[in-house]
Amino acid sequence: MSASPPSCRPLRDEEERRAAREIVRRVYEKQGYDVNSGSIARYLDGPDAATFGLFYQDALYATISVVGDGAQGLPMDTIYADELAPWRSEGKKLAEVVQFAVDHDVYVKISGKKPSPFEAAPLFAAVLSHALQKHIDYLCISINPKHDRFYGMLGFKQIGELKHYASVNAPAIARAFYVPDWKTHPFIASFMDKEMLRT
Repeated sequence: MSASPPSCRPLRDEEERRAAREIVRRVYEKQGYDVNSGSIARYLDGPDAATFGLFYQDALYATISVVGDGAQGLPMDTIYADELAPWRSEGKKLAEVVQFAVDHDVYVKISGKKPSPFEAAPLFAAVLSHALQKHIDYLCISINPKHDRFYGMLGFKQIGELKHYASVNAPAIARAFYVPDWKTHPFIASFMDKEMLRT
């Protein structure tokens, strides 16, 4: 009997959230990021945040979070506040995608194979579905330049120049995805539509 496909859903309790934070810590440390800051916690614990997990045979191996813009702003405001200011002045509703991590070691252990580059697509489908439900105009993200091509393929447009992100001690580029136009992106429309129906 073949194993069931991975499933994506919101994390349900503190135990799952701790497991997700541990995945982020392991993955980010491997990539050389400073993970001791803890500055992101105040955003993740806020009422406008949601965290999703990707499970294979009940084992959590990937996670992503989305933080809604509120009184404390967004995490990326520390370096990209000027870039976000025009949208805020227009009354646009913003959210930031944060804490995306896939633990390849865990996935290999539980599945017996390496994850494909699109293994985490259900997580982005969950974020997009969440953004649509919350009527978000722009999903924003600050990424390491080495991942820039991947996010460009997903439809995220560059909105900020290369800067140094002190909280993780790494370079960053700001990108944003205009949520209402999600169906105009070929990859999103052909693949994410199916994934969103499954989440």
